[in-house]
Amino acid sequence: MTTLEAMRQPLVLPLAAVAAPRGRYGLEVEVIPGSELGHILPQWRQLEAEFAPPTLAATSAWTETWWSSYGDVVNCSLFTASRHGRLIGVALLAESRSQKVGPFRIKTCHVGTGGEPDRESAVVEFNSLFVRKEDRVEFLLALWKYVQGKRSWSEFRLDGFQRQEIQELLEVDSRFEISAKRTNYMDLAEIAASGGDIFSRLSSQTRRGVRRSLRIYANAQIEWSETISEAESIFADLVLLHQERWNLVGEPGVYASRRFCTFHKELLRRLVPLGRMAFMRVKCNDEVVGCSQFLIDHNGAYLYQCGHAPYSVKNSPGLLTDYLGILECQRRGYHKYDFMAGDSYHKQRLSSHSGELVWGTFKRPGWQHRLVSLGRSVKQRLGLGRPAVVAAGSGNGEQEASQVNDGERE
Repeated sequence: MTTLEAMRQPLVLPLAAVAAPRGRYGLEVEVIPGSELGHILPQWRQLEAEFAPPTLAATSAWTETWWSSYGDVVNCSLFTASRHGRLIGVALLAESRSQKVGPFRIKTCHVGTGGEPDRESAVVEFNSLFVRKEDRVEFLLALWKYVQGKRSWSEFRLDGFQRQEIQELLEVDSRFEISAKRTNYMDLAEIAASGGDIFSRLSSQTRRGVRRSLRIYANAQIEWSETISEAESIFADLVLLHQERWNLVGEPGVYASRRFCTFHKELLRRLVPLGRMAFMRVKCNDEVVGCSQFLIDHNGAYLYQCGHAPYSVKNSPGLLTDYLGILECQRRGYHKYDFMAGDSYHKQRLSSHSGELVWGTFKRPGWQHRLVSLGRSVKQRLGLGRPAVVAAGSGNGEQEASQVNDGERE
C-alpha cells in the first residue's frame, strides 16, 4: 500500500488522545498542550541545528514568540512525531474562536501560527511543516488523522503554504477548498548569473519613475540594521510612517494593536541577532523617505512590512525605497527580493518572477455554513450581489490587502 493510499484509510489515531501509539509507519506521535511548550523546546532547537535552515514560520523562535503574544486568544498545542524515540517533526495546532463565516463566529483549527483576531493578525505566509524531508508525507498523514478525530473545530485551515508542502493532503480529500494568491519577486540570483542588472529589468515606465525619484531624493542614503538597537530605531520610524499613512485615510493601521506591536518588538530582538530579520531605512538629508522590514529565509529577503513618506503624482517614496532595497539586497548577496502575497501593480513592476501561496480549508457541515450559503444563493437569485466563496485563510489573508505588507499601495 502506498502512503497516499494509506492516507485514505479510516482514522487510526485515538479520538481524544494526547499521546498516540506508534502509527502503522513507525511514527510515535504525541500532542503536547501549550502549557508544556518549554519541555519540547530543547529538542526542537537541537533538531533545528541538525536541519538545513528551517523555514522561518516553522522555527521555534517564530512560534514561541507568536505563542507568547497570542496564546491568550488562541488555544495552542504541539503535534510532535518521533521515530525510535527521536524527535523528527513538530507542528503547531492553533484553535480559535476569532474567525467568522459571514456574520457567525466559528471554531477553527490552524496548522502553524494562525487564527488570531483579524486586526491583530501576523498574517503568516510561507507557512511550513517542521519535519525532515524524507518524513514529510508520513508526518502529514499522522497529523491529518489526528486532526480528523478532534471534534472541537468547524473548519480546518492550512494558511499560506507553498502548494508542494501540502499537495498530498489536498489530493486525499476533494472537499478541501483552495484559495491561491500570487507572489511577486525579483530573482537576484538569476540576474547575477546572467550578468544583467536590476534597472534594465524594469519597464520603461518604471525606469522613468525611478529616475524621477532619484532626482527628487538626490542625496538618498541607505541604512541597514546590524544591531538590535539599529533595528529598533528603524522599526520606530516604520511604525510612525505606517500609522500616519493609514490614519490619513481613516484606518487605524495595524500598529494600533498593542499585541501586534509587542509581537514584532520581541520578534525583532530574537531574529535580528540570528540574521533572520533585517530593517532598512532610506533617508534624504534629515527626511525619512521609507523604511522596510524583511524576514530573511533561505537567503531570500521577504518584504513583510513597510512605511513611506507621503506619495504625490510626481513623487513616489515607496518606489524609490523598494528599488534601493532591491539593490541593497543584491549587494548583500541575497538570492531574491520577495514582495510576498498580493498581485498589485507596484509589486509586479518591481518583480521579474512570480510564485504562488495557497490557503486550504476543510469545512465540516454546520448550521453557520448552511445559513451563509443559503443567504448567498438568495442574493444571487435576486440579483443583489455576485456569488462569493469563503476562501481558505480569508480571515487572515484579507488584512494583507489593506495594511500588512502594503508595498503595493503606491
